[in-house]
Amino acid sequence: MVARGGRVFTFGVTLIVVVLLIYLSAQGSLGPLENAVSVPLKVAQSIVGGAARSVSGFVDEVSDYRRLRQRTRDLEEALAVYQAELAQLREKANDYDQLAALLEYDRFGPEAVSYTHLTLPTKRIV
Repeated sequence: MVARGGRVFTFGVTLIVVVLLIYLSAQGSLGPLENAVSVPLKVAQSIVGGAARSVSGFVDEVSDYRRLRQRTRDLEEALAVYQAELAQLREKANDYDQLAALLEYDRFGPEAVSYTHLTLPTKRIV
């Protein structure tokens, strides 16, 4: 119970100090003090801002890494499918070659035959 009472007291004192500072600032009494305090606060702000940008950049890199990892998995699955299809096509080509050899059939079809030596009968009018 003592710790809670100490916290309440600290909160009350802090609240009074904040209200007093706001009042003095509104009156213009803290002008030179505000300028002196603002310099270290700007430095602290730049440090905290830089750290926040670094953390934000790191989070972006982690999300990019996860996205790229998923894309890699998807591409690997697609590659496996294409490799299986390629193996099937190679087997079909091999089967075709074996059948063609058995039938003595040329892969590109039968050889072209020239029929120029044949003539068709024509009617002659005399």
